[in-house]
Amino acid sequence: MDSAPQFVAANSFGVKLVVVDAERGLRILLNDAARHGIQSTDPARRDEPLAYYHRSGPLGDVFAAWHGADAKAQVAIIGLGVGAMAAYAEPGQHFTFYEIDPMVADIAGDPKYFTFLTRCRGTYEIVLGDGLDGLARAPDGHYGMILLDAFTSDRIPTHLLSRQALDAYLSKLDDGGVLVFHISNVHQELEPALGGLAAERALACLVRADLNIDEADRSVGKLPSHYLVMARRPEGLRRLAENGRWRSP
Repeated sequence: MDSAPQFVAANSFGVKLVVVDAERGLRILLNDAARHGIQSTDPARRDEPLAYYHRSGPLGDVFAAWHGADAKAQVAIIGLGVGAMAAYAEPGQHFTFYEIDPMVADIAGDPKYFTFLTRCRGTYEIVLGDGLDGLARAPDGHYGMILLDAFTSDRIPTHLLSRQALDAYLSKLDDGGVLVFHISNVHQELEPALGGLAAERALACLVRADLNIDEADRSVGKLPSHYLVMARRPEGLRRLAENGRWRSP
């Protein structure tokens, strides 16, 4: 990587660094030791979602399952990172990012660092503050998809994984809505707890762990990832079940 960060600052949520891996052509946001997002510095690849959000990974499956005429019009995302999920937005979709760290929002929105937000093909907004509090202010049944992307560091916001939180998410989903949890974490195994919550609420639940990443993929910015999805009924996850790479927890 370049010896000098392009950006470095700290607040109560930790130290943020934007660094460039010149050899691989990647710009990376670090929050303390955790990688919170990666974008290619190659203009031809700048719209590719990388890191945990790669199109060949579980999140790519999710957005491939609901796209075009089946795309969810309203999508909520708790956790912004560098805004990589905005690369999946289609015209007519609106993404609402809930982000607790205003410095992360500033970095993701500054095109001299990352351009996923500024090049978003749909529309988006960023709501600052605790994600659960922000989501509570949305109308009931408003979202077709809610994505939880706040669990990759060693400081997991456990209140986002409680029974009360799950009930809150369900109240904001429309009847055919999908809950997507990004549970990649080297410190804790989150699948059993979330699978148990889904079973308690009699929800359909599938997981995919995409952990064996070869060096060719790593060299272009893909990272191992682990996702879990829930819906009210099995038919709500039929497209992923037919994919063949997803299993029950």
